[in-house]
Amino acid sequence: MILNRISDIKKIRKKLGLTQKELAEKSGVSQSLIAKIESGATEPTYSKAVKLIETLELEQSKNQLNAGEIMTKRVIKCSPKDKVKRIVEIMQKEKISQMPVFEEHKCVGIISESSILKAKLKGEVKTVDECMDETPPIVNKNTNIKMISEMLEYSQIILVADKGSIVGVITKSDVIRGI
Repeated sequence: MILNRISDIKKIRKKLGLTQKELAEKSGVSQSLIAKIESGATEPTYSKAVKLIETLELEQSKNQLNAGEIMTKRVIKCSPKDKVKRIVEIMQKEKISQMPVFEEHKCVGIISESSILKAKLKGEVKTVDECMDETPPIVNKNTNIKMISEMLEYSQIILVADKGSIVGVITKSDVIRGI
């Protein structure tokens, strides 16, 4: 949530379906002060504004999906020593365009149609380790969809972890499906 002006408090509160009384109870700010702020009759102190903003942000995050809810639980992965030809066959069969590369239960990179194509244009490639890219981001299963969406602007895939183990993957199509 981006709060550009204190006057946005009313708009955001209403968007979240909160009454002034509910916002007052959750934030520890009086309902009368919220009414005065929303009407433009007064400006809150810094500490009161922070309480209101933090409460609205918390309420908004409760309404957002998280990684555990939108992830694909079936993680199709490969090894650095796998043959690229076989990986291309798997990608086509599974209708995926990238997959994480694991070595001894640890993600060491990602292979994608793009990385394979780029490597093939430079010459012959036989194994995954010759054309894989850097390790993708790994998030907790409670990471909210907004943060995931922002990360997907820079990464093709995100891995989801729970207690140190990879439990799912997220791509742009997972986020779109979750909206």
